[in-house]
Amino acid sequence: MLDYVNDIKQKITARIPGELVFFAAFIPYTAMFMYQTTMFEIFPARLFKLLKVGCMGLLLLKVFIYGGYSKREAIVTAVMLAAGLLSWRDSTLTIPFMMFLLIAAAKGVDFERIVKAHFTVRLVILLITFAAALTGHIENIYHDIWHPLMNWLGWERSYALGIIHNTDCSAQVFYLMIEYLYLRRRSLRVYDLIGCLTVTLVIFRITACKVDLISSALVLFLFAAEYLRQIITDRFKSSAIGCNDIKKLSITELLYKLLGVFVVPLTAAVSIGLSYRFSWENELLIKLNSMLTGRLSLGRNAFDQWNITPFGQYIRLVGFGGISIGTTVEGYNFIDCSYLNILMTMGAVILGITLIVFVFICCKYSCDHYLILIITALAVSWMADHHLMDIAYNVFMLLLFAKVHHPFATGKQHCSSQILDKT
Repeated sequence: MLDYVNDIKQKITARIPGELVFFAAFIPYTAMFMYQTTMFEIFPARLFKLLKVGCMGLLLLKVFIYGGYSKREAIVTAVMLAAGLLSWRDSTLTIPFMMFLLIAAAKGVDFERIVKAHFTVRLVILLITFAAALTGHIENIYHDIWHPLMNWLGWERSYALGIIHNTDCSAQVFYLMIEYLYLRRRSLRVYDLIGCLTVTLVIFRITACKVDLISSALVLFLFAAEYLRQIITDRFKSSAIGCNDIKKLSITELLYKLLGVFVVPLTAAVSIGLSYRFSWENELLIKLNSMLTGRLSLGRNAFDQWNITPFGQYIRLVGFGGISIGTTVEGYNFIDCSYLNILMTMGAVILGITLIVFVFICCKYSCDHYLILIITALAVSWMADHHLMDIAYNVFMLLLFAKVHHPFATGKQHCSSQILDKT
């Protein structure tokens, strides 16, 4: 019987490439969830479930038929999928299981192809959505701006351009920019940074979203600094390098490794800690809460209403998504912070696994400085947005097992410490 099963597996893997199976699930799954962020008519529930089950089946086929995991990778995969199933049971959310399944199914798949597919699908849907909103085919949600400086500049309204909320519209563009910078990091030029800055300012003028403006400014500043550092380093290499210069280079590598290891857990700890410690009697936290448009008080509200559980719980989060101006929302309790959102809805175990995944990724590719800077900017943005586990936005968790080629290693063709890829 075992020989018969192995024979079938060999026939399938010989005729159908594993990457084809992965993308046959990944592309429609991304498109479905991207579509859900728009104001187009909602997918029929039965069709949505059918498509989700189909994508899940293909991803499971990729995991169990094509395999290729080392012992450590197999153990990590089993732990992630088991935790995802338990969270699904307790919270009714399929998000963690499907994200972990995507991570496992990405084994051996070229990550740049994944990013290109993700970028293309999202860009096409976003452009169609913008066009439909601007021509009146779908609702272009707007909100009045109540900010002294923006009002002084004559800005009265923010628009979502066919997306369910102006902050989600801004986030979609921010994540597209992140993916563009990742794909361009080998041959980055000044005009790439100028172009991204221009798009950032235009989207900020339309959406008036400060969180993504700060996140975009941060990643562009970090990329510009690293770009200049590499130019200076190349000049050092072309001339005689002294001992002090070698020490400076090694210190830079160490700093990037430390940044990669600590940035995601640290931002998670800070954002969750600030929400937990928030009090209406603390003037400093009140001012910070005001700057963050009430995110700390809403986080504190989450601690007051629900307990922390290992694998999450059902929580009906009420937000402003899809709500037009003038419509009242009762019981608003949305948790914008990704880390706190995962902790409360999906559970402490899922949050722990997510943080460990990013630590592994940053350790594995610590010499890819641009990647570390991207994850740094994302980690900061996750303190105030909820898109960490959303495949319609974030694809970088798939880096754990995906295949990566890049020229940033010192004395190596591929930058990889092979943390998990051991038998």
